[in-house]
Amino acid sequence: MPAHPVFLDEQQCEADVPGTAIGPSPEPQNGDSRKPVFSRVARIAALSILLGGLSLTASAAEPHRAKPKHKPTGQIGQASWYDYKDGRKTASGQKTSDKALTAAHRTAPFGSKLRVTNMRNGKSVIVVVNDRGPFHGKRIIDVNRRAAQKLGLIQSGVAEVRVERVVQVAENAD
Repeated sequence: MPAHPVFLDEQQCEADVPGTAIGPSPEPQNGDSRKPVFSRVARIAALSILLGGLSLTASAAEPHRAKPKHKPTGQIGQASWYDYKDGRKTASGQKTSDKALTAAHRTAPFGSKLRVTNMRNGKSVIVVVNDRGPFHGKRIIDVNRRAAQKLGLIQSGVAEVRVERVVQVAENAD
């Protein structure tokens, strides 16, 4: 490739390479009236660079939305709380305690650990299933008073929660 641009006169440019006439160009300072030859490859490369830059600009304008690493699992529904006196027997045979974080669930095996998350405030607690219930409407879990305090559930009494299994214990085959 020559070190300097190759110049053709106007007739050669339009006759030999149709469609390469770019239009009037300013007269060169040195009085040479010939035009530089632009190859089709150079024009295509320039156009692709321009379009590539525009597409990058368009994609940069859109905010990036991160995809979650995993889908949330578990049940979503209403939770309520109960306050039994210490010593009352549950369906599992255990006695209730104000110090424990326990819950009643319809199907989870006794001894299973469940994470209960209040959807309104994001607070969560891990409870041990030791009773059956709730048997009211669309409620999916009852937590004891201590768990309800940690979830911020005392005032409202009922809240939407997500229940996820943390540890499941095999059901006794009695």
